[in-house]
Amino acid sequence: MRRGQALLELALVTPLILLIMLGGIGVGLLVLTRIELQHAAQEAAIAGASNGGCASALGIVPQVLGYAPDDKECSEAGQLVEVTLSESVAEIAPMIPLPRTITVVGRAVVRESPAPEPSG
Repeated sequence: MRRGQALLELALVTPLILLIMLGGIGVGLLVLTRIELQHAAQEAAIAGASNGGCASALGIVPQVLGYAPDDKECSEAGQLVEVTLSESVAEIAPMIPLPRTITVVGRAVVRESPAPEPSG
């Protein structure tokens, strides 16, 4: 074996390993944001279905997330309450040729439960 071969191999492989690690961290952050938005949308849709509408649904979103998302929408159709939340996430590894920001969306639809009938 020649001297310095291990150092050369390390110099060639290290950037690839770092690129893969940064890509994994970036994907992990996107998945985490998606899960948070999905959870907040589900909680908001449940609140809207049980407390009577979109006003209460959208009011609970900052409490669940801890911040206000970039975009939040709510619609009611019959007995359904639909909440859609979206957040733009900046990329973590600018050397990867991806869009500079990626929009992550969380969506939930919940049916309003009918009022219980009095027993008698």
